[in-house]
Amino acid sequence: MSAYPSDSALNEVKDKPMIGPNKMPSDGWTLIDIVEKQSAYEEVEYLLNGKEKYVIRAEIEPILAAKNTNYRTIQNEPLYFVRWVNKVSWKKSE
Repeated sequence: MSAYPSDSALNEVKDKPMIGPNKMPSDGWTLIDIVEKQSAYEEVEYLLNGKEKYVIRAEIEPILAAKNTNYRTIQNEPLYFVRWVNKVSWKKSE
């Protein structure tokens, strides 16, 4: 996951307090658009009972993004949060 804060977003947090590691504030969150996304996935081939082959796919898709401009990170950027869903699918392989 990558975030590319705009100059205005960087200016918005330049004088804000720095948030410590492993801290998650409850105030100041704003939903932001996911401009571009590419789901992460892994596929494996599974042999069932030595006879039938299946391709199993596990995928992670980002569905929500938010930024917090009440605090800044150690990199002097807004704090970002992404929520995602896990998708698992399978199909019979030839």
